[in-house]
Amino acid sequence: MSPTGGPLRTLSRCQALVVAHGEQHIQMMLGLCRSVGFTNAADMTKVGLGTVAPGTISYVLVHYEMGDEAKKKLIDAIRRAQIGDIRFAPIILFLPDGPYEEVLKYVEMGFDDVVCLPEKRNVLFARLEQQLISEQIYIETPSYIGPDRRRMELPGTVHPDRMGTHQFGKIVIKRIPGDGVKVISRQHFIRGR
Repeated sequence: MSPTGGPLRTLSRCQALVVAHGEQHIQMMLGLCRSVGFTNAADMTKVGLGTVAPGTISYVLVHYEMGDEAKKKLIDAIRRAQIGDIRFAPIILFLPDGPYEEVLKYVEMGFDDVVCLPEKRNVLFARLEQQLISEQIYIETPSYIGPDRRRMELPGTVHPDRMGTHQFGKIVIKRIPGDGVKVISRQHFIRGR
């Protein structure tokens, strides 16, 4: 049964790799994984990314107490991986409930989603499941590979780093449990002022 009470659903066919500082936080994150339906969850520092089987969607679930520099290095290592199932893995950060600006900071950093805890199990399940099946837009620049951060900008505002003349790529992906990550389209743009 899924956390929503229906038939076994998609998260049970995915892997969760948790990243946290200290055994207490690791166990909390592993418990969270089990509660939403992951049947395969492990401490990423023990199993590494090399255990990701082809065709497996592996979520990387990050506890907030990990330092920001370590978060940036983790995201960069995953996004620069040569294997698409790893490169386009959903990276989700779990924060305590707090100001919206904190969420935006981590969206800018490149997390696929930022979830504030505590959260109801069915809502958490739905948030995680949103990373599957539907198309996800990724942007690639010389300094960034990750989800399109414009999704969180307020109407009429543009982040200063996304102005000016530069080249960027737009990659549309789908994460399909059992099949892995599929690149649907890839476009290259040169933007001028």
